[in-house]
Amino acid sequence: MKKVLLSVSLLLSYSLLFGMEEGVEKAEAGAQAELSEKASSEEVVIKSHGLKKKVALLEEQTAAIWRNGGGSAAAGGVKKKKAVPSEPSEQVSSEAAVVRFPQVHFSPGLKELLKKLISDEQAAMRGAWYRFTLYDVAMAMVQAKKERGVAISLIMDKDLDKEFCLPLREIIKAGGQVRKMVRARNPVTSGNFELMHHKFLLFDQNVERKRLVWTGSFNATGQSNLKNCENAVILDDEKSIAAFEQEFATVLGFSDPVIEEGCVSAKDRASKADLRGLSGKSLNDKRWEINKINFARQMNGIPEK
Repeated sequence: MKKVLLSVSLLLSYSLLFGMEEGVEKAEAGAQAELSEKASSEEVVIKSHGLKKKVALLEEQTAAIWRNGGGSAAAGGVKKKKAVPSEPSEQVSSEAAVVRFPQVHFSPGLKELLKKLISDEQAAMRGAWYRFTLYDVAMAMVQAKKERGVAISLIMDKDLDKEFCLPLREIIKAGGQVRKMVRARNPVTSGNFELMHHKFLLFDQNVERKRLVWTGSFNATGQSNLKNCENAVILDDEKSIAAFEQEFATVLGFSDPVIEEGCVSAKDRASKADLRGLSGKSLNDKRWEINKINFARQMNGIPEK
Protein backbone atom coordinates (compact mmCIF):
# COMPACT_ATOMS: atom_id res chain seq x y z
CA MET A 1 0.00 0.00 0.00
CA LYS A 2 2.85 2.37 0.88
CA LYS A 3 4.52 1.58 -2.41
CA VAL A 4 1.35 2.44 -4.29
CA LEU A 5 0.94 5.74 -2.45
CA LEU A 6 4.58 6.58 -3.08
CA SER A 7 4.18 5.88 -6.80
CA VAL A 8 1.05 8.03 -6.99
CA SER A 9 2.88 10.85 -5.15
CA LEU A 10 5.81 10.65 -7.54
CA LEU A 11 3.48 10.75 -10.54
CA LEU A 12 1.75 13.85 -9.19
CA SER A 13 5.09 15.55 -8.55
CA TYR A 14 6.30 14.81 -12.10
CA SER A 15 3.03 16.11 -13.53
CA LEU A 16 3.27 19.33 -11.57
CA LEU A 17 6.91 19.73 -12.55
CA PHE A 18 6.25 19.13 -16.25
CA GLY A 19 3.23 21.45 -16.11
CA MET A 20 5.33 24.19 -14.60
CA GLU A 21 8.06 23.70 -17.18
CA GLU A 22 5.50 23.80 -19.96
CA GLY A 23 4.01 26.97 -18.48
CA VAL A 24 7.43 28.56 -18.21
CA GLU A 25 8.19 27.61 -21.80
CA LYS A 26 4.90 29.14 -22.96
CA ALA A 27 5.55 32.28 -20.93
CA GLU A 28 9.05 32.57 -22.30
CA ALA A 29 7.77 32.03 -25.86
CA GLY A 30 5.10 34.68 -25.35
CA ALA A 31 7.60 37.16 -23.96
CA GLN A 32 10.01 36.43 -26.77
CA ALA A 33 7.25 36.98 -29.33
CA GLU A 34 6.28 40.25 -27.67
CA LEU A 35 9.89 41.43 -27.64
CA SER A 36 10.34 40.35 -31.24
CA GLU A 37 7.19 42.20 -32.29
CA LYS A 38 8.29 45.32 -30.41
CA ALA A 39 11.79 45.16 -31.93
CA SER A 40 10.30 44.65 -35.36
CA SER A 41 8.01 47.64 -34.84
CA GLU A 42 10.92 49.79 -33.67
CA GLU A 43 12.97 48.58 -36.62
CA VAL A 44 10.18 49.59 -39.00
CA VAL A 45 10.02 53.03 -37.39
CA ILE A 46 13.79 53.42 -37.66
CA LYS A 47 13.84 52.21 -41.26
CA SER A 48 10.91 54.47 -42.11
CA HIS A 49 12.70 57.41 -40.54
CA GLY A 50 15.87 56.58 -42.43
CA LEU A 51 13.95 56.16 -45.68
CA LYS A 52 12.39 59.60 -45.29
CA LYS A 53 15.83 61.08 -44.84
CA LYS A 54 17.09 59.24 -47.91
CA VAL A 55 14.12 60.44 -49.95
CA ALA A 56 14.77 64.02 -48.78
CA LEU A 57 18.41 63.64 -49.74
CA LEU A 58 17.49 62.29 -53.16
CA GLU A 59 15.07 65.16 -53.72
CA GLU A 60 17.78 67.64 -52.80
CA GLN A 61 20.24 65.95 -55.16
CA THR A 62 17.65 65.78 -57.95
CA ALA A 63 17.00 69.50 -57.59
CA ALA A 64 20.73 70.09 -58.11
CA ILE A 65 20.65 68.82 -61.67
CA TRP A 66 24.23 69.69 -62.37
CA ARG A 67 25.24 67.34 -59.57
CA ASN A 68 23.69 64.15 -60.87
CA GLY A 69 22.66 65.31 -64.38
CA GLY A 70 19.72 63.02 -65.17
CA GLY A 71 20.53 61.17 -68.37
CA SER A 72 24.17 62.21 -67.96
CA ALA A 73 27.54 60.83 -66.99
CA ALA A 74 30.08 62.83 -65.02
CA ALA A 75 33.82 62.36 -65.43
CA GLY A 76 34.26 63.81 -61.96
CA GLY A 77 30.59 63.94 -61.10
CA VAL A 78 29.22 63.43 -57.65
CA LYS A 79 31.38 61.48 -55.27
CA LYS A 80 29.75 60.30 -52.06
CA LYS A 81 31.68 60.11 -48.83
CA LYS A 82 31.82 56.62 -47.34
CA ALA A 83 29.17 56.14 -44.69
CA VAL A 84 30.45 55.21 -41.22
CA PRO A 85 28.43 52.30 -39.76
CA SER A 86 26.29 53.85 -37.05
CA GLU A 87 22.71 54.74 -36.35
CA PRO A 88 20.61 54.96 -39.56
CA SER A 89 20.08 58.72 -39.25
CA GLU A 90 23.82 59.39 -38.89
CA GLN A 91 24.60 57.07 -41.79
CA VAL A 92 22.26 58.96 -44.11
CA SER A 93 23.65 62.37 -43.13
CA SER A 94 27.18 61.20 -43.97
CA GLU A 95 26.19 60.64 -47.63
CA ALA A 96 26.44 64.34 -48.54
CA ALA A 97 27.21 64.96 -52.21
CA VAL A 98 30.54 66.54 -53.09
CA VAL A 99 30.85 68.29 -56.47
CA ARG A 100 33.69 67.12 -58.69
CA PHE A 101 34.86 68.39 -62.07
CA PRO A 102 35.19 67.94 -65.00
CA GLN A 103 31.65 66.82 -65.71
CA VAL A 104 30.34 65.39 -68.98
CA HIS A 105 26.58 65.46 -69.66
CA PHE A 106 24.31 64.35 -72.48
CA SER A 107 20.77 65.18 -73.54
CA PRO A 108 18.04 65.12 -72.39
CA GLY A 109 18.18 67.55 -69.48
CA LEU A 110 20.87 69.97 -70.66
CA LYS A 111 18.61 73.02 -70.61
CA GLU A 112 17.74 72.52 -66.94
CA LEU A 113 21.39 71.89 -66.14
CA LEU A 114 22.35 75.19 -67.79
CA LYS A 115 19.59 77.06 -65.96
CA LYS A 116 20.83 75.65 -62.64
CA LEU A 117 24.33 76.93 -63.27
CA ILE A 118 22.90 80.35 -64.21
CA SER A 119 20.85 80.43 -61.01
CA ASP A 120 23.98 79.60 -58.96
CA GLU A 121 26.13 82.36 -60.49
CA GLN A 122 26.92 85.28 -58.19
CA ALA A 123 29.24 87.54 -60.21
CA ALA A 124 29.43 87.46 -64.02
CA MET A 125 28.67 85.39 -67.13
CA ARG A 126 30.42 85.79 -70.48
CA GLY A 127 29.81 83.57 -73.47
CA ALA A 128 29.61 83.05 -77.21
CA TRP A 129 26.61 81.29 -78.76
CA TYR A 130 25.78 80.54 -82.36
CA ARG A 131 22.05 80.54 -81.54
CA PHE A 132 20.26 81.62 -78.35
CA THR A 133 16.47 81.32 -78.52
CA LEU A 134 15.39 79.51 -75.32
CA TYR A 135 13.21 82.05 -73.54
CA ASP A 136 13.40 80.55 -70.03
CA VAL A 137 17.22 80.36 -70.18
CA ALA A 138 17.27 84.06 -71.11
CA MET A 139 14.86 84.85 -68.28
CA ALA A 140 17.09 82.95 -65.83
CA MET A 141 19.87 85.34 -66.88
CA VAL A 142 17.54 88.32 -66.48
CA GLN A 143 16.68 87.14 -62.96
CA ALA A 144 20.37 86.77 -62.10
CA LYS A 145 20.98 90.31 -63.36
CA LYS A 146 18.08 91.89 -61.48
CA GLU A 147 18.31 89.98 -58.18
CA ARG A 148 22.06 89.49 -57.75
CA GLY A 149 23.58 92.08 -60.08
CA VAL A 150 25.26 89.42 -62.22
CA ALA A 151 27.02 90.96 -65.25
CA ILE A 152 26.04 89.38 -68.60
CA SER A 153 27.92 89.60 -71.89
CA LEU A 154 27.02 87.44 -74.90
CA ILE A 155 28.41 87.33 -78.44
CA MET A 156 26.22 85.97 -81.22
CA ASP A 157 26.67 85.12 -84.88
CA LYS A 158 26.04 87.98 -87.33
CA ASP A 159 22.87 86.26 -88.59
CA LEU A 160 21.16 86.20 -85.21
CA ASP A 161 18.10 87.92 -86.72
CA LYS A 162 17.28 84.78 -88.72
CA GLU A 163 15.90 83.31 -85.50
CA PHE A 164 13.80 84.60 -82.60
CA CYS A 165 15.44 87.64 -81.01
CA LEU A 166 13.02 88.18 -78.13
CA PRO A 167 15.10 86.22 -75.58
CA LEU A 168 18.18 88.32 -76.37
CA ARG A 169 16.11 91.51 -76.32
CA GLU A 170 14.95 90.66 -72.78
CA ILE A 171 18.60 90.35 -71.71
CA ILE A 172 19.41 93.75 -73.29
CA LYS A 173 16.39 95.36 -71.57
CA ALA A 174 17.63 94.04 -68.21
CA GLY A 175 21.04 95.67 -68.71
CA GLY A 176 22.98 92.76 -70.17
CA GLN A 177 25.30 93.21 -73.17
CA VAL A 178 24.64 91.41 -76.45
CA ARG A 179 27.01 91.69 -79.41
CA LYS A 180 27.27 90.03 -82.80
CA MET A 181 30.37 89.04 -84.73
CA VAL A 182 30.42 91.18 -87.89
CA ARG A 183 34.07 91.26 -89.03
CA ALA A 184 36.03 88.44 -90.66
CA ARG A 185 38.39 86.52 -88.45
CA ASN A 186 39.71 84.29 -91.25
CA PRO A 187 41.69 86.43 -93.77
CA VAL A 188 41.51 83.69 -96.41
CA THR A 189 37.71 83.68 -96.66
CA SER A 190 37.26 87.40 -95.90
CA GLY A 191 34.23 86.43 -93.86
CA ASN A 192 32.43 84.53 -96.61
CA PHE A 193 30.46 81.63 -95.10
CA GLU A 194 32.16 82.31 -91.78
CA LEU A 195 30.04 81.55 -88.71
CA MET A 196 30.57 82.39 -85.06
CA HIS A 197 29.76 78.80 -84.14
CA HIS A 198 30.85 78.68 -80.49
CA LYS A 199 28.67 77.43 -77.65
CA PHE A 200 30.35 78.29 -74.36
CA LEU A 201 29.60 80.25 -71.21
CA LEU A 202 32.07 81.37 -68.53
CA PHE A 203 30.99 81.67 -64.88
CA ASP A 204 33.07 83.80 -62.48
CA GLN A 205 31.67 82.69 -59.11
CA ASN A 206 29.47 79.62 -59.18
CA VAL A 207 28.94 76.53 -57.03
CA GLU A 208 31.36 76.49 -54.07
CA ARG A 209 32.59 79.89 -55.38
CA LYS A 210 34.26 78.13 -58.31
CA ARG A 211 35.09 79.60 -61.70
CA LEU A 212 33.58 77.35 -64.37
CA VAL A 213 33.18 77.08 -68.12
CA TRP A 214 30.32 75.33 -69.90
CA THR A 215 30.97 74.13 -73.45
CA GLY A 216 29.92 71.39 -75.89
CA SER A 217 27.56 70.93 -78.81
CA PHE A 218 24.43 72.23 -77.08
CA ASN A 219 22.90 75.38 -78.58
CA ALA A 220 20.44 77.28 -76.39
CA THR A 221 17.57 76.50 -78.80
CA GLY A 222 14.37 74.49 -78.77
CA GLN A 223 15.76 72.26 -81.52
CA SER A 224 18.83 71.32 -79.44
CA ASN A 225 16.79 70.94 -76.28
CA LEU A 226 13.93 68.78 -77.57
CA LYS A 227 15.05 67.07 -80.76
CA ASN A 228 18.84 66.66 -80.94
CA CYS A 229 21.43 64.42 -79.30
CA GLU A 230 23.75 66.94 -77.63
CA ASN A 231 26.56 67.08 -75.07
CA ALA A 232 27.91 69.54 -72.52
CA VAL A 233 31.18 69.59 -70.60
CA ILE A 234 31.73 71.63 -67.42
CA LEU A 235 35.34 72.44 -66.52
CA ASP A 236 36.89 74.15 -63.49
CA ASP A 237 40.63 74.01 -64.21
CA GLU A 238 42.24 77.41 -64.60
CA LYS A 239 44.19 76.49 -67.74
CA SER A 240 40.99 75.67 -69.67
CA ILE A 241 39.15 78.69 -68.29
CA ALA A 242 42.01 81.00 -69.29
CA ALA A 243 41.93 79.59 -72.85
CA PHE A 244 38.18 80.24 -73.17
CA GLU A 245 38.62 83.75 -71.72
CA GLN A 246 41.25 84.48 -74.36
CA GLU A 247 38.96 83.20 -77.11
CA PHE A 248 36.08 85.33 -75.79
CA ALA A 249 38.33 88.41 -75.88
CA THR A 250 39.42 87.56 -79.44
CA VAL A 251 35.86 87.14 -80.76
CA LEU A 252 34.82 90.28 -78.88
CA GLY A 253 37.25 92.21 -81.04
CA PHE A 254 35.38 91.13 -84.19
CA SER A 255 31.94 92.09 -82.83
CA ASP A 256 29.67 95.11 -82.51
CA PRO A 257 26.95 95.88 -79.94
CA VAL A 258 23.33 94.91 -80.59
CA ILE A 259 20.80 97.50 -79.46
CA GLU A 260 17.31 96.68 -78.22
CA GLU A 261 15.51 98.38 -81.12
CA GLY A 262 17.54 96.44 -83.67
CA CYS A 263 17.10 93.11 -81.94
CA VAL A 264 13.93 92.08 -83.83
CA SER A 265 13.51 89.40 -86.48
CA ALA A 266 10.86 88.41 -88.99
CA LYS A 267 10.04 85.45 -86.74
CA ASP A 268 9.44 87.81 -83.82
CA ARG A 269 7.01 89.88 -85.89
CA ALA A 270 5.34 86.97 -87.66
CA SER A 271 1.65 86.48 -86.99
CA LYS A 272 -1.47 85.83 -89.02
CA ALA A 273 -1.92 89.60 -89.14
CA ASP A 274 1.70 90.43 -90.05
CA LEU A 275 3.31 88.47 -92.88
CA ARG A 276 6.23 90.85 -93.51
CA GLY A 277 9.62 89.27 -94.07
CA LEU A 278 8.29 85.78 -94.72
CA SER A 279 9.84 83.86 -97.60
CA GLY A 280 6.65 82.23 -98.92
CA LYS A 281 5.51 83.50 -102.32
CA SER A 282 1.79 82.80 -102.14
CA LEU A 283 -0.61 83.58 -99.31
CA ASN A 284 -0.96 79.85 -98.57
CA ASP A 285 2.84 79.49 -98.42
CA LYS A 286 3.04 82.37 -95.96
CA ARG A 287 0.29 80.87 -93.79
CA TRP A 288 2.12 77.53 -93.78
CA GLU A 289 5.28 79.35 -92.73
CA ILE A 290 3.36 81.03 -89.91
CA ASN A 291 2.31 77.59 -88.64
CA LYS A 292 5.94 76.43 -88.60
CA ILE A 293 7.01 79.59 -86.79
CA ASN A 294 4.32 79.10 -84.16
CA PHE A 295 5.54 75.54 -83.61
CA ALA A 296 9.12 76.80 -83.20
CA ARG A 297 7.86 79.49 -80.83
CA GLN A 298 6.35 76.79 -78.62
CA MET A 299 9.56 74.70 -78.69
CA ASN A 300 11.54 77.72 -77.53
CA GLY A 301 9.00 78.68 -74.86
CA ILE A 302 8.47 82.12 -76.39
CA PRO A 303 5.22 83.79 -75.27
CA GLU A 304 2.42 84.11 -77.81
CA LYS A 305 2.07 87.51 -79.44
